[in-house]
Amino acid sequence: MVMKGLYMKIDKKYLEFPQFLDNDLEGFFFVFPNKYPKVVKLYKDIAKRVYDNPKLFREIGDEHYKELTMAFSKIKGDYDKEYKKAKQAGLETELEFLTSIDERLNRMYCFRFWIINYLFPDGPLHGFYVENLKNYARRLANDVDLDIHDYEEKYLSIQRDLLQNDYADLYLQNALRCVDLFKVLKAEPKTKKIIEKIEPLIEKQNAASNKKIYQLLDPIFTMAEGKSAMAKKLQQYMAIAISQSKWRKTKMPFYTLIIHAVEFAEQNKKLEERHEQGNERIKSYLDLAKKTFTKQEYEELEVSYEMVRNFSMYKDVMGQIDALMLPFWINVVILRAEIILKEMGTGYVVKNGGPGSFYYYLSWYLPAKLKVQIYTVDTVDFDINKI
Repeated sequence: MVMKGLYMKIDKKYLEFPQFLDNDLEGFFFVFPNKYPKVVKLYKDIAKRVYDNPKLFREIGDEHYKELTMAFSKIKGDYDKEYKKAKQAGLETELEFLTSIDERLNRMYCFRFWIINYLFPDGPLHGFYVENLKNYARRLANDVDLDIHDYEEKYLSIQRDLLQNDYADLYLQNALRCVDLFKVLKAEPKTKKIIEKIEPLIEKQNAASNKKIYQLLDPIFTMAEGKSAMAKKLQQYMAIAISQSKWRKTKMPFYTLIIHAVEFAEQNKKLEERHEQGNERIKSYLDLAKKTFTKQEYEELEVSYEMVRNFSMYKDVMGQIDALMLPFWINVVILRAEIILKEMGTGYVVKNGGPGSFYYYLSWYLPAKLKVQIYTVDTVDFDINKI
């Protein structure tokens, strides 16, 4: 795939800060550019550097995710160390502490999550690439022997394949891993016997059969913890489920993955086949484009394809932190702040809202100095060492 655009031209309007975001459910578009004006310049600087360089976008995306996880770990660590002391000092001090934690989370979210996860995939630059792919799909469908109906059908098929691209999202990745896991379990005599025993039990879907399934799967868990060749294969396809089982101190993630691999073996196999067929079609389109289009046109098509793929991929990459970040932010920090406001007799009604709650709900009831803190502009550049 192309490393850097040599010819690609773009209207500067596509490199400007977005004017609106369709999927910004928290409405941060109406907060962050005002609260953190430096994010506007940062986005524009990145856009100018990556619009014709998919590889650089991935490098920056990886860097942002790395710093996102580092920042969250630092903030969460400070909360764990200091919260008890703040709580003992009384409701007002506790509320001040929680507000400061929320402020830090918002700064982190704005500069190291929102840019890659929202501004690029939901902004005008994405629309630019999509239009390019649609235009080139129409040209690839060009066939003088096709009637108008068949031409439109072919065009829409090519367009759909290019826009969906060859990236396997998290659901598909899990399905593909299940296909390989099922093959491994069926190939080993010991595990094959266990799988054959649980197959009829899975169909029953009741408490008694589930208990028996778990008992039958326990030896596989023990096997996966070992150092044999089979253990390495199981660890390859079940790494997340194994680590989650140990972390949660329950084998349910492990059981669930194997049950899914067995129960949906046929459907997962069909998904794998469809994915492979789609990849083959995309390759054929790109091969045809390379022969048909000029070097500049082909590069524009290739960059557009890769960038749309990048945007899909980094939605998943950035979203990996959700399982840790959101429960802490929403159910610990924000919910406790809401309860405090209620206990302080402010008349606040607990909303149990999302990450933007301090801006949209709590701020109306906060003490004056905390209101000022929340709505005071922050003009400092992001620094992972000062988060």
